[in-house]
Amino acid sequence: AMINGPLVRAFSLQGAGPAAPPPLLWTHAIAGAPATLNLADTDGDGQREVVVGWHPPGKTYALRALSGSGGVVYNWTPPGQVRRGAVGWRGAVVHDVDGDGADDLLLRVPPIHPGAASPAAVSVWSGKAQGWLWTSAQGCGGIADAEFSLDTFSQPVRALASPWLSRAVCDGLTGTALVQQGAQSGTYGTPMVAQLTGSPVGDWVMGGSAGGLAAVSGVTAKNLWYHDDKRFAGGPSALVPLGTKHVSLHGAVGAAELQARDAATGDLLWARIVTGKQLWP
Repeated sequence: AMINGPLVRAFSLQGAGPAAPPPLLWTHAIAGAPATLNLADTDGDGQREVVVGWHPPGKTYALRALSGSGGVVYNWTPPGQVRRGAVGWRGAVVHDVDGDGADDLLLRVPPIHPGAASPAAVSVWSGKAQGWLWTSAQGCGGIADAEFSLDTFSQPVRALASPWLSRAVCDGLTGTALVQQGAQSGTYGTPMVAQLTGSPVGDWVMGGSAGGLAAVSGVTAKNLWYHDDKRFAGGPSALVPLGTKHVSLHGAVGAAELQARDAATGDLLWARIVTGKQLWP
């Protein structure tokens, strides 16, 4: 699924390749341009939904989940302090982090404690307890200017962060840092998580990375691969299973080119020059 202005569009990758762009499955219009989207199983049925974060007219922001057919599963407006989140919030991911049977929400929020370094810190909101799981600005809770996601392959769940030229893996329940790495090329890419290297924990490809295409090891938090191609900075991205492998798709801003890469190695599988009309019919 990809964002196109005020629209969310879903495509099928079956049959797509150098000879044809991915066929359109459905389009869903949002009242207010979407800020971000992710895939998550929000209702526990084993099927992932498209989770969209956006700024409705007259509200700070909200969350909407769309089914595989494009229908609305639910709408949700965060309560209390979350509602005051800064414009441009990212990384909305839904998962039962604390194992209480109810969905929890990872997102950027104002700092929990006064005096924290940034007004865009990160925390997890417990849907059932109606409160914060992360009660400290340490670890991932104190990382600003980063994109986040959850590694649900790991037990317990881990939080993954891609800040400026560094990486972090944290405990999903508390936000405590588990692994941190600096001096890693690429920055500000939303982690698209899959088991790419055979490890029992998730690795990630940085979708829409602002500093070049990159994938990261979930064990070491070091880059698996990196390509310094800024044409794709901020462009639409997807990570999909294909046979025994995963393929990462990267669209250049302005829909000038669409690339498919082996997500584990970064090897280019195919590239196609496309027009905006072909990509967004």
